[in-house]
Amino acid sequence: MKTKLCWIPFIPITLIMIFLKYLETTLSEDATFMGLDIIGIRYTVIALAPILLILCILISLFDKKTSPFYAVSKNIGAAIFSFIAAVAIMFKSVMSIMNILSSGNIAIIDFVTSIIGIVAGIAILFMASCHLSGKNYSFSFSVLMLFPSLWAAFELILVFLSYTTISVLSKDMLDLVCYALISLFLFTDSMILGSMEGKNPVKRCFIYGMPTVSVTFAYTTYQVINFIKSNVLELNDIANTVAIFAIGAYALCEIIELTFKAHRKDEVLLVNKKDEIEEYAQSTVREEVDVLFNESADREPELLNEAKEKEDYVKNSDLKENDSAFSEKVLNEKLSETATETNNNSDLDFVIAPKEEDKKISASDELEARMDQIDKLIFEIQSNQNKNND
Repeated sequence: MKTKLCWIPFIPITLIMIFLKYLETTLSEDATFMGLDIIGIRYTVIALAPILLILCILISLFDKKTSPFYAVSKNIGAAIFSFIAAVAIMFKSVMSIMNILSSGNIAIIDFVTSIIGIVAGIAILFMASCHLSGKNYSFSFSVLMLFPSLWAAFELILVFLSYTTISVLSKDMLDLVCYALISLFLFTDSMILGSMEGKNPVKRCFIYGMPTVSVTFAYTTYQVINFIKSNVLELNDIANTVAIFAIGAYALCEIIELTFKAHRKDEVLLVNKKDEIEEYAQSTVREEVDVLFNESADREPELLNEAKEKEDYVKNSDLKENDSAFSEKVLNEKLSETATETNNNSDLDFVIAPKEEDKKISASDELEARMDQIDKLIFEIQSNQNKNND
C-alpha cells in the first residue's frame, strides 16, 4: 500500500518544524538563522504544513489497494491520549463558561463553542472506549462523533476573529493551521471508527493525520517553552495546549496502527446491516428445515431401522410434541441461536475475509457439521413419529 510511503516526507518535515519553533523561542528579535528572522521562521513553519499535505495527497493518488474500511483493534496509546484530550477540552470549555458568566458579557459564539466543546469531550471519551475495547462504534452514535471536528471548526473561527483586533505579525498564526487540520482529521477518524462509507477515509487519515501531528507538535513545543520562560500561567492556555498536544499524539498512534494493520481491498469482505443479516439467516434456517423434512420422507426405511436400534433412546426421550409442533420447536430453536449469534456481532458492518485455503477448510468443516446436525434431527423426528404411532 503506497500510502504508507507518506512516512518518508512526514518524519523530516516534522523534525524541521519542531526545530524551527524551538529556534524561534531562543533567537533575539534582531537575530537571524540562515537569513530568516523570527517572522520568517514563523511563516516557514506554516508553509511546511501545506507542503506536507500536498505530498501526502500525491503519494496516496498512486495507492489503489488500500481498503476504505478498517476494523479497529486495541490501541492503548490512542485510548490514553484521546482520554487526555477529552478531559482537557471539557475543562477548558467549563472554565470558559464560568468566565463568561462571571464577567456578565456573554459572547454567543464563545458560549456556543464551549457547549460544543463539552459534547465533543464526551464524544472523544467514547472514541477512547472504542480504542480500549477494539470495537468500531455503532451507527447510532454517528451524529455524536461529528462534535469533535465541529468543536475544532468553532475554535478556528474564534482564533480567526481574534486576529481582527491583534496584529498578525505579533501573533503566531500556527494555531489557525492546527485547528483546521484537527477538524479535518477528527472528521475522517470518526468515519473510520464508525465504518462509514466515504472516499477512502483510511487514506485520508494519513493525508490529514500526518500534517496534524507535525503542526500540533511544533505548536506545543513553542507553547511549552514559553510556559517555562514565563512567570504567569493561565489555566485556559495550559488546557488548550494539552488538548492540542494530546490530539496530535492520538493522531500519531492512530496512523501507526493503520500503518501496520490497514487492509487491502481484497482482504475485506463486506456484509449487510443487522436487519439484512437476520433476514438472510432466518431464510437459510427455514430452507434447512424444509430440506430436513423432505429428506426424512425419502430415507424412511433407513430411519425406521435406526429408530428400532435406538428404542431405549426414544423411551427416555421427553419429546411429546406432534410432528408440526416438533418442527416448529426445531425451527424456533435454530432461529433463536441464529439471532443470538447475530446480536453478538451486530456492531460489525464488515468482516475481514480469511485466506482462500482457510476458507475452503472452514467451509468443509461447516458443511460436515451441518450434515451431522441434520441427520440427528431426522432421527429424532422419525423416532417421535414412531412413538406417536405406537
